[in-house]
Amino acid sequence: MVAITMIGVIGGVVALFLALEQLRLQTHELESQTAKDQEAIDIRLAQRALDLMRMLASQARVVVEHPELAPYFQTGKKLPSDKKLRSKVLAHADGYLSLAEATGWQIHVGQMSDEARDAWRAYFTRLYDSTPALKAVVEDNQGLLAQETLELFGLPPASSPE
Repeated sequence: MVAITMIGVIGGVVALFLALEQLRLQTHELESQTAKDQEAIDIRLAQRALDLMRMLASQARVVVEHPELAPYFQTGKKLPSDKKLRSKVLAHADGYLSLAEATGWQIHVGQMSDEARDAWRAYFTRLYDSTPALKAVVEDNQGLLAQETLELFGLPPASSPE
């Protein structure tokens, strides 16, 4: 009887050891998967940041191709009275609004770090404060803009209709 009990105890100890080893392996696998998931998140964040930088570079390229637009951005210069030039300036300002909306959406869905969000907010606030054309475009669309986009310009959220 003692031999059977001893075999049972040894079997129980072996089973406990195997269960602990299985738990250790599962924990290691979970840690490895978590690291891979974090790496994938970091890659997605970098891709999103690159998309925004491409949009910004595209906006800069427009000014290089159309230097007549440059004086109306980040200088405080009022909109031109010439209808054709005014239309071009407003269209370019609309491109910055599109960039702000894309940035705001990434903030909304949590695809941006706090540091990046703060840097974009500083950039857009400076741009808004120094560009009457952008102010005009934002004001014309303010009721349609998401809270995150408005915050990028340093504006309070649009009041909801009651």
